[in-house]
Amino acid sequence: MGTYKFLTACGFVIIAGALAWAEEKLPILDTYQGKVANVKKSELKTGFVATEAAWKEVWAKVNPKEKRPEVDFTKHFLLVGTQDAADPNRRSASVVKDDKGVVTVREISTLIGFKPSDQTIYRFYKVSREGVTGVRRFDPVQKKPVVDPLPK
Repeated sequence: MGTYKFLTACGFVIIAGALAWAEEKLPILDTYQGKVANVKKSELKTGFVATEAAWKEVWAKVNPKEKRPEVDFTKHFLLVGTQDAADPNRRSASVVKDDKGVVTVREISTLIGFKPSDQTIYRFYKVSREGVTGVRRFDPVQKKPVVDPLPK
């Protein structure tokens, strides 16, 4: 009888843990991309773009010859991913939102070696703002993930 109670208690702990880590997958509604020389990379912020003014500035740097895609920033925002221009690896991105409204971009890739180039590709993933409070990203200075609040 004691073993049964122990196993039942373990089952409840596992279920409660799974519910605490519940994440909702958000659809990527569109993807835009551009390229920039690595010497200008420091001028560009990674993480997300949440305003028309920031989008106008970023797009002019990564794709100045193309018309800037229209984004309604009252309903959507753009998550930003980067990749070396010479990188031959295939990538797949997904976006998840936790129970606090914090989104994370998850990119997986093949692992083919390559010689880095002098340019970086920026990808912008359009997602809904609904219920989003912040964006989780890795901060290379702090060497850990941080959450940036999403402006309203």
